[in-house]
Amino acid sequence: MSEPAARDPRALQVFVFRLEGERTVLLAELGRVPGVEARLEAVDAHLEAAIAALGEAGVAYPAHAVAHRYGFSEGDYLLLQLGLLPWHGPEAVRRATTALGEAAAQARVSHAAALLVPGADDWRAVRRQIATLPIVVERLVSLAPIEGEDAGDAVIVVGQALRELLGLDEIAA
Repeated sequence: MSEPAARDPRALQVFVFRLEGERTVLLAELGRVPGVEARLEAVDAHLEAAIAALGEAGVAYPAHAVAHRYGFSEGDYLLLQLGLLPWHGPEAVRRATTALGEAAAQARVSHAAALLVPGADDWRAVRRQIATLPIVVERLVSLAPIEGEDAGDAVIVVGQALRELLGLDEIAA
């Protein structure tokens, strides 16, 4: 993934979005897939530079602005990033969900539990904790039941208002 040649703020925002998607996948794979640490460091360096370039242009990255506005914790932000994986394409979703337990078309609460509380014995208890995060309470993301499944797992769904704010309709996977 190469940095945009131009310092166009919108191109930089899309670049940051893509980097954050790759970072989320790498965090899911961390400790589970060999060689991830070096790739994660490289992505973090690119991310830091791109965010600095946005700052120099006087432009905020929308997801960071929302996180600041709502006082997101790291858990809130990771839940958001898991919910955004479909906009990074099916391969990103597959890599992350496989690393976090079971391949799925969208990230689930059980995947979030594996990322946020590694080794937790009771992911349902973690789900109850996740449901209290500000990002869920404020309905920026929802935990949608999975049709035909009674195990209590849920899909992480980014709310329409947040999708519009982030400009996801303009970003093709």
